[in-house]
Amino acid sequence: MAIDVAYRPRNPETTVLYKVVAEQLETFLARQEERERPVPPFVEREFRDYLTCGVVAARGFIRVHCDSCGHDRLVPFSCRRRGWCPSCGGRRMAETAAHLVDYVFPMVPVRQWVLSIPFALRYRLAYDSSLLSDILNIFIRVVFGQLRRRARDLLGLKFSQCGAVTFVQRCGDALNLAPHFHSLVINGVYAADENGQPEFHGLPPPEDADVVRVAALVAQRVESLLKRRSLGLGGDPDTAEAPGRDEPGLAAIYSASKAGLDLDWTEALQRYPIEFLNSTGFFCYHAACAISCLKTALASRSVNGCQNRYPTRIHGDVEAGLFLPIERDLQRLPI
Repeated sequence: MAIDVAYRPRNPETTVLYKVVAEQLETFLARQEERERPVPPFVEREFRDYLTCGVVAARGFIRVHCDSCGHDRLVPFSCRRRGWCPSCGGRRMAETAAHLVDYVFPMVPVRQWVLSIPFALRYRLAYDSSLLSDILNIFIRVVFGQLRRRARDLLGLKFSQCGAVTFVQRCGDALNLAPHFHSLVINGVYAADENGQPEFHGLPPPEDADVVRVAALVAQRVESLLKRRSLGLGGDPDTAEAPGRDEPGLAAIYSASKAGLDLDWTEALQRYPIEFLNSTGFFCYHAACAISCLKTALASRSVNGCQNRYPTRIHGDVEAGLFLPIERDLQRLPI
């Protein structure tokens, strides 16, 4: 398949996202000042740097010259931010995927494990990075323990090791505040062979009972962690001591995003009995997507019936979209 490598300027000023941010940013910042809830400086920088990303007159450029044909090209500098710039986010996504495939993951099957956090915890986890890391540690330890147990029961391996890479997502597909984990876990274990060298042993897909067991164990351990820290799942997030005390503007944005765009639990209650949701502590959890090998499925479009998009191995910008309804106020963004 031929690949078009011609340079095409992005022209970010023509996109819907750029127009929305450019039109509403000053009004949004002024409104927050009037409410005595100013936006933190790093949030404002994220907005303003995005508006200059890829704009020659605003950010500057590099001149590229070809000695063979004498052609010149002006390439504008990017913002390199991590918030909502589709260009910089897409490029970072492609580079990260290429690095994982080329240098991190071996030629073995990989399964994605996803853990969503209960609503009552999302507000606190949006700013409490220590608690977020501890819950992620619990999640990974439980998953690894489940893999080792199945390796012992199914393959007779007493000692084994696992591997995973986790990406922490801060929002859902509706841009609502929803911290959750996407973990790429090697679908099996490594154990020493007769020569003491690591040997991979694949495992069959987990059964429904395995997934429920993992979710329930994660819920139990998180509950114990919260009790040790004198925290709880049922507290009112709007009365939390931080960032409401130190960053009232950021707290208002978190609260608006969480309250305005939370998932309607009636659908979940229709699909799952309340006894099941209570047993898992309302942690939503699945591991239904797997691929035989990252290196051979990088450009795949469909895996096990799940539509997944993997970035192609092209250096530079990757087309990425971010839907933001114009009628939504910027304060609902999960910063």
